[in-house]
Amino acid sequence: MAEDARSSKVGTASGETSRRAAERAAVKKCESMGGIGCRPVFAYRNTCAVIAEPVDLLQMMVGYYQHAPTVEEATRLVLPRCRIGNDGHECRVVYSNCTSPILQR
Repeated sequence: MAEDARSSKVGTASGETSRRAAERAAVKKCESMGGIGCRPVFAYRNTCAVIAEPVDLLQMMVGYYQHAPTVEEATRLVLPRCRIGNDGHECRVVYSNCTSPILQR
């Protein structure tokens, strides 16, 4: 996942064969959404990940990233952190994805 901290634009990538390729794809997607200065901020492999942010638009809001073996577990872990980090405002998951396991010989 790549983020433009100023605009809060987030680009994601999945299915890439390397971390570097995933970071490039996420940055490119972030920039295509209008992000400037997009930088990789979160990576995950062989697991699930979610992004949570406040339900209500706040002047200063913080999104949170979490990975876990399942989307449900990642959601359970991220929502309280997001709520605390956003002054008690209710949060929701705005993105979830699980990567396909890659078998290596």
